[in-house]
Amino acid sequence: MNRRPPGLKLVKAIYGFLQHKAAEALSPRTLEGYEHDLNTWLSQVGDVDIGSITTQDLRSYLAWLRTDYKPRRVSGSDHPLAAKTLRNRWVTLAAFFYLGQRRAWHPQSHEGHSGSPLRGGAGRAVHQGGD
Repeated sequence: MNRRPPGLKLVKAIYGFLQHKAAEALSPRTLEGYEHDLNTWLSQVGDVDIGSITTQDLRSYLAWLRTDYKPRRVSGSDHPLAAKTLRNRWVTLAAFFYLGQRRAWHPQSHEGHSGSPLRGGAGRAVHQGGD
């Protein structure tokens, strides 16, 4: 049975994810990191229906982080994100979609893959040309 509410928007899913993680008693710094990562993603993709997010959407986002994203740093440096930072962003998305599957607000099977859109290979995109 699919319990996913129709039309669940990304903003609401992010809010629910952060509430869930806060209830797990994660450190405030970890919660801030999750919130920053997810809000960066939200600003790139917009408040879309969570069920419409595809593997290609995530690949495009991760590619954007590697190539065109300009982080706001206190130092003013415009260096690209480090491979470790890109990996951390991927881990945030993986945690987000893992919870989404457990809570049934993201489909169990997506684009012919079992699991989240990240299973389609978006994680590998972080490592291409990096490490």
